[in-house]
Amino acid sequence: MPTPNSPTGSRDEGYMTDSYMPRIVPCLARSDPFRNTQTNLGQLAKSNSAPTEDETRQIEDLVSECDAAAAALEAKETSIKTQIAWLQEQLARVASSHGHIASMRTKATTLQSAVRRLPSEVLEQVFIYYVQSSDAMWSRNRAGMKLCQVCSRWRQVARACPFLWTELQLFMKHRPENVDAMTRWFFSASRGLPLTLMLERLSGPPSTSFRPINMFVIPAFQPWRTIKHLSIHALCIMEIAHEFRRLGVVAEDIETLCIRLSSADGGEDFQPTPMPNLRKAVLTMVERGSRIQYLPLIRFYDDFPWAQLTHFSTRTAKVSPEDMITVLSCCPNLQDATFVLYEHALWVEPEPIDLPNLQCFKLVFTDGASTNVLSYLSLPALTTFTVATHNNGWVKWDSDALQSFRLPSLEHLTFCGVKISLDDFMSFVHPSRKLTTLILENTFHSSKLMERLYMPDIYQLDAPTVPLPVLAHLSIYQRLARIKKVIPHWSFRKVAQMINSRTRAYEGVDGVAALQSFTFTPTRSSVNSAFGERAARMARRFRDVGFNMRVERAYGEEGYYLSMDEDWR
Repeated sequence: MPTPNSPTGSRDEGYMTDSYMPRIVPCLARSDPFRNTQTNLGQLAKSNSAPTEDETRQIEDLVSECDAAAAALEAKETSIKTQIAWLQEQLARVASSHGHIASMRTKATTLQSAVRRLPSEVLEQVFIYYVQSSDAMWSRNRAGMKLCQVCSRWRQVARACPFLWTELQLFMKHRPENVDAMTRWFFSASRGLPLTLMLERLSGPPSTSFRPINMFVIPAFQPWRTIKHLSIHALCIMEIAHEFRRLGVVAEDIETLCIRLSSADGGEDFQPTPMPNLRKAVLTMVERGSRIQYLPLIRFYDDFPWAQLTHFSTRTAKVSPEDMITVLSCCPNLQDATFVLYEHALWVEPEPIDLPNLQCFKLVFTDGASTNVLSYLSLPALTTFTVATHNNGWVKWDSDALQSFRLPSLEHLTFCGVKISLDDFMSFVHPSRKLTTLILENTFHSSKLMERLYMPDIYQLDAPTVPLPVLAHLSIYQRLARIKKVIPHWSFRKVAQMINSRTRAYEGVDGVAALQSFTFTPTRSSVNSAFGERAARMARRFRDVGFNMRVERAYGEEGYYLSMDEDWR
């Protein structure tokens, strides 16, 4: 064992004969120090007589020897602790060296990684995907900067990719020198591509938050004249619109406009500059947690270029059914629309509206909203329809309105967070003879739904009576354990029968197609323990014949909040 005198670990020659080691220590290791005097001292301890001079001297000698032995043991204990501390220090050095070597080995291995051998064109596409998938608002500007800090090659590829520098977000508390340098860099790096500009207000009233940006940001727009996507926070809309009219820039090139109002915004009507190229608009409210806010669309009725729009969305801001009808009547060229409906039915019966160009429609119902507004809409070209609720709220299903609501061209249907009866559900899907994709996400319906989707035997097959005759893709996601204290229970037998009946070959029957894929994600509480095992076996069996079936296990969450994120802003 190494000692303080021998750090190499060799045994010290004076280990057993140190000068401070009393002669009593070896004796203690071999015999009891009381053994020689046990008889005399034992008898003395049992008697009441005082010890003699010889016995007193003998006791004092024994006490002295015990004290010397204790001191020697304490010294030895200190020596051993010193040795342990030295060994621990050496062990820490070895561990540190081991970690350093492992880090060097990892760095050396990365030099041979596949990502370093990627062609610049492929690496550029990876960068673009990274920037597009960046959810944090504050990181939009920094995404490209982060890529430039990895290595020299990544910096070279990132700087040569104009797409990474086409989306600029300016906060109204940026310092003038930062904004000027940032805007000039993005303008040069984008190389003439259409720019997306987002003006954000962090906090504070207009008088304290808008003036700085009014002084130095707006003049910086003058050399651009290429901004096609503009996103503006509320409270400063009027003044920014005034500056755009005065400078004569940006507004005439805008194709996408996003305006986010605030509850503290004034009551003035919006008066934009002429935007002849505007095609996509988002009018919404600044989100405050899970609380959904009312959007006063009446402030945009007069001067907003509704007739030019092909895409419109209120994101997560709710509007009244009357406002939705008014906006739809002013947008004859609308192709994509998203509305969140307020919690009441129509108060005044409007005129029917025909939207011949609308192809994608997302309708979100807040808690207690009614579906009677659907009876006034004619959507002959609609191919994609999404019905959802905010935070799994309940919907007032109007059966009469659903009977008159027809979607002859519907191909993709999604229900999200909806509790719906089987009859109301079939009123949506049965009129369509072209529906190929059905998605049920957090939607309560009984297991009888599977029975309604059974395909009869081929010799009994009558195409006009088959619900969803060309259904090719069916997905059921039950991510919540319960919806308003309602738990759907699934029967594996009915699921298997539905799949088996729809995976047959129907080449000889006109207007009927087989199911190609089925995705089922139940919660733990909605299926029994044997469901997953049997479903997995069936999935493997179907995969062998080319049918794509996926069964996953989901777990309940505390809440569900709708997020409507369109591909366009």
